[in-house]
Order: sequence, then structure tokens, then C-alpha cells
Amino acid sequence: MGLALNTQALTLGELRGAAVVGRALDVTVRVQTGAGEEVNATCLGADIFYADAPQIKPKISVTTSSPEVSVVRIQSVRLVDEPVVSVELQSSCGSITTRRYVLLSDLAPADGAPENAPVPTVLLPVTPPSSVAAA
Repeated sequence: MGLALNTQALTLGELRGAAVVGRALDVTVRVQTGAGEEVNATCLGADIFYADAPQIKPKISVTTSSPEVSVVRIQSVRLVDEPVVSVELQSSCGSITTRRYVLLSDLAPADGAPENAPVPTVLLPVTPPSSVAAA
């Protein structure tokens, strides 16, 4: 007698993106599916927390990059205003899966400086040591 199991292989991957104070959260999660599984926005949900404060439900969109890989994009409505941001992603596509991601917020660049701007180098004048007169 054989036993046939229908297993679900949906895997929520690593979160990509950063939380930046003063900007809306915009992150993605790669989702690996098993053969015949499908991911769509109707079977996904997300909760965002700035510190411990729950935020308005985020916008969720899904793009498929191959038959077994999708990318879930999560975008907040409010700007990040706390140093710690948590994202909890739930999937009911097949089996129920939940994963919590915790991010430490970065500060936005000051004065409109580009994010990849080089750090300025400060050159200080060097005063040569005074010579000691031989007596």
C-alpha cells in the first residue's frame, strides 16, 4: 500500500531593500514555489510595524520572474519614522506560511546629497616641528 502526499514547497526568501527614516518603505521578497504552485497578491498579506506601532496595510504586488520564482513587493503608505521596522509577510497560497523580517532604519542623506556620494576628505595643515637649536 502506498501513501501519496501532496506537499507544498512555497518558501518566503530573504527581504531586499532598506528602511530609511523619512521615506516610504519599499522592499521585496523572493518567493520560491513548487511545481504547479502559483503566487498572487490575493493569497498574500503583510503587516508593517514602526517600532511596535502597527501601520496602515501596505500595497502588495507580485511579479513572476520564472515559473517557480516570484517577487513580492511591499510598499508602505506612511514614511518611516522609527529606528526599527518589522514586516510580517503571510502567505495562504497552498499551505499557510508566515515570516517576520526586522530592519534597522538608515538616516536619509542630508541636504539632498546622493546616497552614494563619497565622504569628503578634510586636509589639515601640518606644522613642521620646530628645530631645537644646538647649544
